[in-house]
Amino acid sequence: MDSRYPGLSCLQQGSERYAYNIISGEHDGRGLLAFDCHYETYSTDNKGRRTTHHHYFSAVVLDTEFHLKPLSIRGETLFDKVTEFFGFDDIDFESAEFSRAFHVGAKDRKWAFDFIQQSTMEFLLESPRFAIQMDDRSVIASRGGTFSVATFEEALGVLDGILGRIPPGLQKELREG
Repeated sequence: MDSRYPGLSCLQQGSERYAYNIISGEHDGRGLLAFDCHYETYSTDNKGRRTTHHHYFSAVVLDTEFHLKPLSIRGETLFDKVTEFFGFDDIDFESAEFSRAFHVGAKDRKWAFDFIQQSTMEFLLESPRFAIQMDDRSVIASRGGTFSVATFEEALGVLDGILGRIPPGLQKELREG
């Protein structure tokens, strides 16, 4: 998956990466992949002994029929609040509730404001929480740990909800490239 989706950083973590339990197909005319992932990280103690840490998570990817720009949306953490104090701020929106709940990152701030409309903010506030990331043609929902079948369905619902709320004018602009 890391070579198929090089723009999705959650699939580039660690080493010894592989996907398993892969389901592929179509959903409402879009390419769909759902899978579990593994990657390894390493640490060394003060005596020089190396320990391997195995990490597992699940994800759902929907391909789009139009061009996107890199954007990430994830739950706001305490670490985000601390780094904000030192000037490493995310993108804040008119909805204070949304800005407190979510950390939004994008190199193109205008893109973030165009893409995340009020209806998208309201939808995400009411939806199960996933880390969302997009590259030029795909959007992924993931979170730590592996999903149950119901959680895969929830993740797909969140991706559908986000893509379904793209304003028509922006959709037209994205299709035209």
